[in-house]
Amino acid sequence: MSTPTNHALPTHRTADHALILGGTGAASAAIASRLARSGVRVTLAGRGSVAPRLDAYPDLAALPWRQVDLRQPGALRQAARDGAVIVHAANPASYVDWPREVLPMMDAVLDAVAHPEVTVMLPGNVYALTPGPSPISEDVPARDGAENATNAKGRLRHTLEARLQSAAQAGQCRALVVRAGDFFGAHAPRGWIAQAMLPALNRPEWPAVPGSGGLPTVRRIWQPGAAGVGHQWNYLDDYAHTVALLLAERARLQRWAAFHTAGHWDADGQTLVARTADLLGQATGHRPRTKAFPWGAMRLVAPFHAMSREVLDMRWLWQQPVRLSNAKLRAFLHRDEPHTPWDAALRASLRIG
Repeated sequence: MSTPTNHALPTHRTADHALILGGTGAASAAIASRLARSGVRVTLAGRGSVAPRLDAYPDLAALPWRQVDLRQPGALRQAARDGAVIVHAANPASYVDWPREVLPMMDAVLDAVAHPEVTVMLPGNVYALTPGPSPISEDVPARDGAENATNAKGRLRHTLEARLQSAAQAGQCRALVVRAGDFFGAHAPRGWIAQAMLPALNRPEWPAVPGSGGLPTVRRIWQPGAAGVGHQWNYLDDYAHTVALLLAERARLQRWAAFHTAGHWDADGQTLVARTADLLGQATGHRPRTKAFPWGAMRLVAPFHAMSREVLDMRWLWQQPVRLSNAKLRAFLHRDEPHTPWDAALRASLRIG
């Protein structure tokens, strides 16, 4: 199980009900677990008829599950009818599906809101932000239009958040967006680490939870960023804790509220990979080599491989530093952002006992 932080859990009214869409994804599972442990009545929802078991969050097995396809609004309206909070953490199955599915999914969520005081919480990212003086506050305009013409994901993300903001300001719902960098944690199957940097995490022989078995020998870790280019990471359990703290105080929030998290700032772009290699070396007796991510090979296959084109579209995040300021968040919470130290977070993410 993921390593918990040492902060007290926020208190919610026990009558609160949170519907978590995309219920077994990385952010959704972490948020669901944190809310359930803080006394919120949580329902998970996803495309499947049965909730899959998540070793990183075994407590989720006790939560009710609803099969909800966002392409079927009726089922979503039924599931959301008594929800005080809807966490919209559902994503298309693949990057390739974003242009076709992202905005209709948001429309379905807004259509399902039963009462104007329902809070729609959207996990945010940095796709639509403009690289510039760091760290970036919530007041910096998002990238849009011609300025962001080379980044399709950024345009989509900007439109997605704008649609939610318009609904909130029109009185249809309340809205909370909490932006973060790249996620890492014990359950991040679609994150950069598991999919591109350390694919060995997806091997069947990799232990499911810390201490449940020996780690296989890892020969190589791919480094996607250049030395000296900072990169923001966010540990899932810290992020979920932050979301829970904000939702516990949602009565104080404006109808539209957006916050940035600071997460783990990798100042030279090499810290996460280096510490991962060190920890694996200590655990297995063999420190993996680090190699530059094969961006050139991806460019060669991109004309014939849709997923490679989508990944290349996001390469700018590894070429320019995009760091978020959490000053507004700290001021609102009157406390520091939950933060697990690098090594503890990475050990939990790698399932090192």
